[in-house]
Amino acid sequence: MDESTPLSNHYAMYDSLTGALTRRAFLEEAVSEFRKYQRYQHPFAFLIIEIDHFQNYAERFNDAQRDHAFRQLTITIAQLLREQDLIGRLGRDEFGVLLLETDEERAGKIAERLRQNCAVLGLNPLSPGSSNEIMGTQETITGGGDEQETESFERHSIPAPTLTISIGISTPQAEDHSFEQVFTRADQALTFAKQNGGNCVEIWH
Repeated sequence: MDESTPLSNHYAMYDSLTGALTRRAFLEEAVSEFRKYQRYQHPFAFLIIEIDHFQNYAERFNDAQRDHAFRQLTITIAQLLREQDLIGRLGRDEFGVLLLETDEERAGKIAERLRQNCAVLGLNPLSPGSSNEIMGTQETITGGGDEQETESFERHSIPAPTLTISIGISTPQAEDHSFEQVFTRADQALTFAKQNGGNCVEIWH
């Protein structure tokens, strides 16, 4: 008896927080696209996207606020993709993108647009109308022989933090035997991007 249901299949395929494909579902699609490349030479590009210095952000905000940031980031990425392209959540702060029928040059341009759009995001995890900090000053008032201290408060808004991303890109090569080789090259490109300070795009040639 098959106990699977459409709902359970949906949860197996999609990340419940971001709506992106799960790691397993994404990699299955990636392997399928690699086989098409082997058989028909259909080009595609693989991008690994990682949030820069996410641990610093994670320590500053609570779980709900971090989840809000993940959703904003996923939406920003998805808005720049075409209907046939795929996005998956590969890890806590790591995403994968498959750009179908896309060569290396075009993939680099798309990745740069993704980086720029994310860099200008004001990811404010606070509720609307709230403020990060309230500054107070004390004043001494003299009158009737008594000195009284009063406090005046002024609300200061701290600029909303931004989440920058680093992106590593790889495309399949004729000598490749598996998608794993494509993945490894993109991961190496991502490492170079992070070593260069983050907030940049690197292509493994």
